[in-house]
Amino acid sequence: MIARHHGTIVNVSSLAAHNGGGPGASIYAASKAAVLALTKAYAKELAPHGIRVNAVSPGLIGGTPFHSTFTTPEAFQQAVRTIPLARAGEPDDVGAVIAFLAGEEASFITGETIEINGGMAMR
Repeated sequence: MIARHHGTIVNVSSLAAHNGGGPGASIYAASKAAVLALTKAYAKELAPHGIRVNAVSPGLIGGTPFHSTFTTPEAFQQAVRTIPLARAGEPDDVGAVIAFLAGEEASFITGETIEINGGMAMR
């Protein structure tokens, strides 16, 4: 990317970066918070080389093996009730934002994090 003087990096963080995650998720939450800081640092470092760096921060996303393994259906539904849009996100919700950030439509965006959580945690 540096040689081409063009490129885009989209990092994946998590709502846990902001709220500490659930019980037992301290290391996960800390690592996702580090992704946000790294995104900003790389955005500054790589901008002179024409490289944009952004992040997405998904909240409750259904349709993945994680929740079927680690979250009871009752806990999942309880979490859904805290989302203003009244549904869990889907992997395609995240993918669409990543595609936007990677595309030319976002050519003047760098160092930013887009929250994908249905309003669960507004900033």
